[in-house]
Amino acid sequence: MLRASLALFADFRRALGTRRALLALPGWLVRREFSVMVSEVVSDEAGPAAEPAAPALDWAPLTAADVPLLLALHPALDAARVRGWLDAGHDCVLARPDGEPVHFRTYVTGRVDLPYLGRALALDDGDVLLGQAYTTPALRRRGLLAVAAAWSERHVRERGHRRKVALIARWNEAPRRAAERAGMREIGRAGVLRFGPWRRPFARGAVSFDAAGDLRLPPREG
Repeated sequence: MLRASLALFADFRRALGTRRALLALPGWLVRREFSVMVSEVVSDEAGPAAEPAAPALDWAPLTAADVPLLLALHPALDAARVRGWLDAGHDCVLARPDGEPVHFRTYVTGRVDLPYLGRALALDDGDVLLGQAYTTPALRRRGLLAVAAAWSERHVRERGHRRKVALIARWNEAPRRAAERAGMREIGRAGVLRFGPWRRPFARGAVSFDAAGDLRLPPREG
């Protein structure tokens, strides 16, 4: 728990600076709010887009043998959670420039547990959640995210997904801006208020909780 908390604060500090992180983190522990962003998967009928100039990456599915490497890359994760993803058959990938992983992504379909909300997200057929994503701090702002985004677009298209969904913490400005540049738009917000053991999830905009308590998106256009 302490290791994960320190890793979370480190991410706050890198994204916001020390002063803003110290001010924002206590509020996040009480009110966790996420932008729910979507975009249609782009067809490749117009031909492949130009690749961004960036470091060359080798992409491969995450395996059980890779779990220690992933935990070294992303200290806020824990082994049991990652192995749970693998056991559930989630689409998890690692990117490596020279053997050591520098970027990690997950893609999830169906009914997705959202432990940070204490609820689940019920996705329609054709929807894919762009789940956990993490880049080693040493390579941030050096073009890696643009390369990862281009690869990700091909990846979801090749698997037949038709709509991408992302939940991005409101404090985490850089990923939200990157998602907007990639054509994603916010359709609503979801979060949870936390006071000790008390929890109260909330949703606004075009997203809502159904009778079973699952978070749902509006139907796809067309």
